[in-house]
Amino acid sequence: MMASANTLNQQIRELSHWHQLAFSIALCERMLPNYQLFSEAVAWGDAATLTNSLNAAWDALRTKPSQFNHERWQEKLAENIPDPEDYDMYGVWPAMDAATALDTLFSLFAEPKGPAALEISRLSRHCVKQYIQITEGEDVELKTHPLMQYEFDMQSELVEWLADHAKSPNTVSQLRKEFLSPLISNLGLSIEE
Repeated sequence: MMASANTLNQQIRELSHWHQLAFSIALCERMLPNYQLFSEAVAWGDAATLTNSLNAAWDALRTKPSQFNHERWQEKLAENIPDPEDYDMYGVWPAMDAATALDTLFSLFAEPKGPAALEISRLSRHCVKQYIQITEGEDVELKTHPLMQYEFDMQSELVEWLADHAKSPNTVSQLRKEFLSPLISNLGLSIEE
């Protein structure tokens, strides 16, 4: 049974700042393959910059989130956000969503009380919705679509899992193993394919 968007949003709001960071980093990680595939296809952008920034975010989560240098990473990211006007292909959109989610994540490090975790959640859901509509048409029933259900279920399970696990380096390791191994994007794509 798919959770409602309102229920999911409320559960995200109730997470501590550290848990919101963990949730957000995990969603960004799931969006990263979309950027990598686009970058390879058009030979533009530096996917390594996005990967390195995410790794730095994971490291900060394990140690001291307050010491994460979000400004440095935002500067590096800025030149790697694709402009949809420059490309006549769908792949630019999920790539832009992945980069935008990362930029939003960096602002969550800076503003613990901000709405960034909610924005990343919505961005990931929107990315899935857009993919379904592009590949299957505007008339498809989104609420019952398996990919949309999977996105909602994954986000709900992640929030519930985090709510039951204390802030610790071990929780970070477990989360990555539990939810991100193997790494499949929110669109069901794998970089290995």
